Parts: sequence; C-alpha cells; structure tokens
Amino acid sequence: MRTFNDAINQIENELSEFSYEKTHQDNSKAEFRVHILDEEVNILLLTTSLTGSDRTKPQIRVFTKRILEKMNESLDNNERFFCLVHCKHDEVALKFNNIEPYNYIVSLESDWSNAAGRIDIRSIYDYIEDNHTINYKKLNKSQHSARSIIQATIFKQTVDGFENFRQYLSFFDSRLIHQVHDVPDNVDNRETEATLINVGLNKIYFGAPGTGKSYGIQKFIRENGIPEFDEKSSHPNVFRTTLHPEFTYYDFVGQVMPEVRSIGNDSDETKIEYNFVPNIFTKALTYALSEGVRDSQPVFLILEEMSRANVAAVFGDLFQLLDRDPVTGESEYKINNDLISKYIFNDDRQIYIPKNLFLIGTVNTNDQNVFVMDTAFKRRFEFEYINANTIALSDSDQPLNNYRFSLKYNDEEEQVFDWITFYRALNRFITKKVENGGLGLKEDKQLGQFFIKFRSGDETFNFNQIKGKLLQYLYDDVEAVAYASTSIFSQEISSFGEAYIKISEKENIFSSEFINEYQTLEKIDS
Repeated sequence: MRTFNDAINQIENELSEFSYEKTHQDNSKAEFRVHILDEEVNILLLTTSLTGSDRTKPQIRVFTKRILEKMNESLDNNERFFCLVHCKHDEVALKFNNIEPYNYIVSLESDWSNAAGRIDIRSIYDYIEDNHTINYKKLNKSQHSARSIIQATIFKQTVDGFENFRQYLSFFDSRLIHQVHDVPDNVDNRETEATLINVGLNKIYFGAPGTGKSYGIQKFIRENGIPEFDEKSSHPNVFRTTLHPEFTYYDFVGQVMPEVRSIGNDSDETKIEYNFVPNIFTKALTYALSEGVRDSQPVFLILEEMSRANVAAVFGDLFQLLDRDPVTGESEYKINNDLISKYIFNDDRQIYIPKNLFLIGTVNTNDQNVFVMDTAFKRRFEFEYINANTIALSDSDQPLNNYRFSLKYNDEEEQVFDWITFYRALNRFITKKVENGGLGLKEDKQLGQFFIKFRSGDETFNFNQIKGKLLQYLYDDVEAVAYASTSIFSQEISSFGEAYIKISEKENIFSSEFINEYQTLEKIDS
C-alpha cells in the first residue's frame, strides 16, 4: 500500500461486505458513505503534508478545514464520522528507521473545533516507529502529543488487510469523541520548536506590581527550550492559570462531573455518566508525560498570583511531589492519586512530576498578606526577586513602556515627567526613611515599570491611566498608610476628589519634596 490510490483501494476492499458508495475522490481526499448496522457512516480519507524536512523529525501535518465541514455535516444528521489519514511520504523523507509510513492508515478522533487549522501528527508515527511490530492499536493521549487528537487508532496493511477495521467502523461511536470539550484551551498548533535543555524545577518570581514578572517568565522560557516564545501568544507547551481566593484543589487538579451521553444509536435516549474532568495541573502533567514530549520537550505550568489563594490547600496531596531531585528534575517521592493516574495512564500507577515539567509562579509582594505561604511550601521553590527599579529595555536599548506628560503650576510653569524616571522617583520617595524626608514605607508599596501599560500614540488613554489608576494607588494604598510629615501630594490637596479634579485639568498635585526627588533622579538619568 504505497500510494494514496492504493490506500483507497484497500479501504474499498474492507468496505466490500457493507453497502457503500465512494462519493468523492481527488489527489488528496476521498469520501465514502457506508451503511452499517442500520446507520449511515461517513468516512473521510486524507493525505498528509510534510514540513520541516531539514529537521531531525519533520512534521506530518493534517489540515482540518475539510474535516470540520464533514464532521459538522455528520453531526447535524446524527451520523457517525471517521477521519482517516494516509501518509504519502516515505521513510527516508520522514527519517524513520523501522517503518514504511505509507503502509499504515490512522483514524484520528477529536473535537475538531479545538484544532486550529492544522495539526502535526508526527508523534503518532513516532509511536509506530518505536512499536513497529503492531498491526492494530488504539492510542490514548498519554501515548502521543498531537494536542487536539483525543484518540488515534492505527491500522497496518497485512496480507489479510486491516486488522479489526470492520469491527472498529461497526461498533465505535465517533460522535462521543467529536462532542468532547476537554482539550486544553491554549492550543494553537503553531510550528515553534521546543527542546528540553535543562531539567525541570519549581520557581517563583516575586516583586512589586508591574515590575515585569511575566516578562521574566518569558525570558526564562526562552532560555529553557522555547526560544521564540511570546507571552502575548499561546504555545502548546505552556499552560497558564491565575489563582484567586476561591481557587481550590479541584480547580487545580480536576473533579468528577456528571455528563449526559447518548444511549446506543438513538439520540433521544440519554443517560448520565460521572467522569473525571481534568483541570490545569492534570492537563499539563498529561502533556508532559505524553509520547514524544516527555524525553525531549519542556512543558511549563505558570501559576499567576500564587499568594492570592491558599496554595497549601490548592496543592493538597500534590505537595509531596514538589520535592525534586536536583540532578534528574523528577519528584523524589511519588504518590497515589487514583483520579489523575487513571486519566493519564488508565491504571493505578503512582504519579510524579517528570523532569520536563517546570512549575513557575508569580507573587505580588503587595498581596503577600492575603494568604501567607508557609515555610515548608516556600522551601520547595526557588525565588527570584524582580527589582522594581530595574529598567526593561528594547532590543535597541531604549526603555520599554515610556510616556511623557506635563503638569502646570499657576498657569505658567510646567514640570515635564518621563514615566521611566517618574516611577523610580516615586519608589525612592516611598522607601526613603522619614528622617531623610521620605515616607518610610516598605518595598512592597513600590510600583514597577509596567504598573501602567501605555499605548503608543494614544495621549488620551495614557493620561487617563495617570489620573485614574496611578492616582488611586498612590492616594489609597501608599499615602493612606504613611505616617510621615512629608507627603507625595502638595499641601493644597485635602481629598482624593480634589486631587482628581486638579490633575484632570493637568495641574500639579505633587509636593515640592517629591518634585525635588524627581529632579534629582532626572539629573542622574541624563
């Protein structure tokens, strides 16, 4: 079965015991309509495409537009649907040693609405390469890394045809798979490299609000295996969630939920089943342990705002897994967790954090008093402090996120402020000792370069951030807790409302002590 036409002929031979018709055929697609057990079944056979032939493992891609069209048409008519693919490229082009890939067809089962245009199914063929003696095999999600594929079934051509192919078409209800919605939300199938360079670790970035903790995480991910990672875009190897006061163990791991399923072939008859629905940790762990990923690609689980939830309760029994061997990167101790192990492995084996899974958290020092992390939890993480006064620069060594604005005195003088100097002058003034003319507050009241994110060329939006977001923070969270005789604001300001009105008219609201601090730092910067 070397060519696409050979694959079509073999499928027709398999369908010969049923009533069927071939409704379409061209160089890359064939469609069949089969009558099986009083049901209409639609079969779509596609060829694959190759990209990245210069790579160690070229990609084997399938485009999903035609699959979606046929699947939706089938579901609308309550008909079963199968998507089969035939790899038209030989073992030399795809760099296989043990298999001739064109001797297989693969059935791909997915909720195709989660697939973003195209899918790389190389990992399915990698499994065949490592298990080349098999003729028939159903693969679950832990045995491949094609992110939108929930299940794949392999059929090899033998002297007797495709083993179990007729039974598979007869008794497998593909509609149940097509209507599942448990694929991770951040899948975009972009073709970016991910190479495991270092073993995994647990790490927390902490600092004042807006200091660039997420920017630091982006840099860390780029240095640890995904060189083109951009925090503004999703990546299949990066999972992210934000913790909050109501965030629980079940939000983190997953829980058993009721699900309505069809009974047999009659869509009007249903039953309720209770199935485990995974959440962010289980999804990340499943992917990290999947075939083609666990030994060669890094996976990152990012937990934003960790101090805003009770992290000891969120991790629960997973706390034991956080002790990691510094050499191998794996959990030193494994635990029993039936829900996770049955979902990933389909049996009761112990679970662990593998060497390729990185746990990265952020902590806003302003929020450390929301839920205090205990010492036992903190010692299982590395901590990296993000200095509020470190300036992030562009590739051309210019400060990122800068903005210039001015405030006037008595309708005559103007003071021009550069944000990059302004926020650092605020930080100096906030933490300077009272006896030296400052507010004498701790560093957790400082703010970072990205506390406000400005828009290029949008003066109205940018100044509104100064008079709104910044003013409220300085008045309610900084000035209100200071017991110094000096103030950020001028003596004429007696209320937030008064400060808001004056700055809205672009009149100065800041004290001479703070202005002096700004001008001093301005000279140093220049």
